[in-house]
Amino acid sequence: EPGLHAKFPIIDRLVRIDQRLQSIDVPSSRVLTADQKSVNVDYYVKWAVKDFPLFFKRTNGNFMATREIIKRKVSDTLRAEFGERNLSEVISGDEKSQMISLMQKSASESAENLGVVVRDVRLKKVDYPQEVTLSVYERMKSSREREAKRYRAEGEAESERIKAEAD
Repeated sequence: EPGLHAKFPIIDRLVRIDQRLQSIDVPSSRVLTADQKSVNVDYYVKWAVKDFPLFFKRTNGNFMATREIIKRKVSDTLRAEFGERNLSEVISGDEKSQMISLMQKSASESAENLGVVVRDVRLKKVDYPQEVTLSVYERMKSSREREAKRYRAEGEAESERIKAEAD
């Protein structure tokens, strides 16, 4: 309120709340799709404090606790969205952009009671788990080796044919 106020160091304390855009970079986490395929997803969240008194009441001005709450809410939304879609839908561009906008909207609505607003949620990378990637590479390698053996066999047969004609 406007006017002259006194602060007593023993009773009152000053709490600084940063109004700048905050960032949460979530490391790779394993998520299941609707067709029970496992993928690793890296994403980040951009958020900012919107309602300072509500933010202080709900979190006591603790940014670390707020980060964890937002991260859990976005992770739950992410798992729900991935759980409704097949792997091909997750990878395609149209479904991906729609899914990101739904995640951002849902996360912002759920974080509203903390006095913060989620400005952006983006997927950095959607990748197969390590063991699946290794099996795909092994399959590709064996396919290339089979093709190489076939070419060598054809070359040797042609070599034998040419030598036979020359003899």
